[in-house]
Amino acid sequence: MSELTAASIARPGIPALIGAWPQSRFWLLCVDLYPALAAASLPWSTTAVSVFMVVWLLVVVPTIRWQAFLEALRAPASYLPLVFLALAFAGLSWTEDSWATGIQGVAPVSKLLAVPLLLYHYERSERGHWVLFAFLAACVLLMGLSWVTYFADWKASPGGLAGVPVRNYIDQSHEFALCLFVMAPLVLSLAVNGHRAWTLVFAAVMLGFYFDMRFVATSRTAFLYFPVLLILFAVKYLNRRHAIYFLMLAAVVESGVLLSSPYLRDRVERTVQDYKVDRDTSVSVERGIDTGLNLERPAAGVLAPFHPVDFRGAVFWPRHRINPRAFHPRSRRQKRRMGQHHPQPA
Repeated sequence: MSELTAASIARPGIPALIGAWPQSRFWLLCVDLYPALAAASLPWSTTAVSVFMVVWLLVVVPTIRWQAFLEALRAPASYLPLVFLALAFAGLSWTEDSWATGIQGVAPVSKLLAVPLLLYHYERSERGHWVLFAFLAACVLLMGLSWVTYFADWKASPGGLAGVPVRNYIDQSHEFALCLFVMAPLVLSLAVNGHRAWTLVFAAVMLGFYFDMRFVATSRTAFLYFPVLLILFAVKYLNRRHAIYFLMLAAVVESGVLLSSPYLRDRVERTVQDYKVDRDTSVSVERGIDTGLNLERPAAGVLAPFHPVDFRGAVFWPRHRINPRAFHPRSRRQKRRMGQHHPQPA
């Protein structure tokens, strides 16, 4: 009898207790909470995002069932980030810089490793909407602060823009555009189901994002992907007739905003001018002509082998594609090229 009593009151050891932690409610709550906190901090601080994601990786690894995770990698959305990362590492094979410099260029791409883990985790979790709502709420707060600083003409830095309270205008416009097109299907669903109050609320928030991109700050890349996203939304969520009406209305609205927004007109004009200058500069560099833009002849000789399209699109290649040391006045390579273009007299 005493043995049964002793067995009934026996407690699990420390290893068994630690092994049970990943299955506890609090642990599973943290696994769902940290990505939401990372999404909420994304518009404000990249450092906070990195901290939350590192902590999340430490918390989520003990909960992974590796056989199910490997099966989930068969989905294109899971293995394509790994393919992109492999291509980035393959690009190190033709770099002229050291491997340490190449690894620095690949480091941002390594963040794609979190994508398969996030997809796997939220396939088994019912709290994936936390991430979306946290990001939307953070962007709404940022949008409100953007309008306040815009009307107050307050700048975060001497060289900053009024209406961009944190980080930079490029990230802000991308985040607002993402929120705009994420909320569009939601507003459409609310309108179809007769939720007028919520439809008006979300529509007002969408207008805030849209006008912020058109009157406060926007990136040049947004001019390219914004029409594409409009077409994709119309094709996916509207029938043919409504899609045509929607795109015509969008064109009229965009034209009206372009006429009424001095910032947008100036932004478009500068984009066109920069493109023309970049095109003329690329052609001149290819021909080895000094354009008067402080491009010395040795530097023009270094850039001459590159096609103009490659030169304009250098931002899409790793930073080590064009070796910055080739432009250094004391570079041996530059001296050698200078000797080729300007041979010394015998």
